[in-house]
Amino acid sequence: MNKREYNKEVIRNAVRRAIKNLMKSGVKITQSEVIRNSFHENGKLIGKTTLYSKNIKTGKFIYQDLLSEIEIAREKQNKKLGNKSKKATVVALKEKIQNLNIEKNKLIDQVVTQQEKMRILKLGDSSGTNQIRYLEDEVFILGSLLNESINGAIPDLKKVLLKYMELHANSDRLNFSRNEIEIKQNLINESKDIVGFLKKRLI
Repeated sequence: MNKREYNKEVIRNAVRRAIKNLMKSGVKITQSEVIRNSFHENGKLIGKTTLYSKNIKTGKFIYQDLLSEIEIAREKQNKKLGNKSKKATVVALKEKIQNLNIEKNKLIDQVVTQQEKMRILKLGDSSGTNQIRYLEDEVFILGSLLNESINGAIPDLKKVLLKYMELHANSDRLNFSRNEIEIKQNLINESKDIVGFLKKRLI
């Protein structure tokens, strides 16, 4: 190997060493970053003039192979970072779905609890009339949200909702309850939209 070829090999080794170190450290790989980290064994910087030097006769880059290796390393790094980002998105999606399921279970517990409170109050005297009314409205609101989320899978729940609507048909009380349902349903839908968005990002 003559001196000229030896010097080229030294430069190639320096650039490849820089690429390897950047990959290991996690620093974003670019041609400029590789050049800034490419040194001779004596500590002297390779420099961009060397890396971008061209053959006088052909006009082509002398170190086209190194420029290609830098590009390949950059793409490999981006893919690796992309996989990490996708993994993080999957974790976020699972957490969001889990939270939605938790909220649905809380909704079921709330409906059952409110119904039990009503039952107890109705067994007592009439002093709890306003509280019973409040609980009936809450059961209708929460029950309607639950019924929507489970596509009417509980027949007894549907009967409770229909009874409430028949009892308070064309009343301000029913209108108020429906307005509350709409507000809460919009909040739930926003959460579902986030999940749907995350799913699309994973495809």
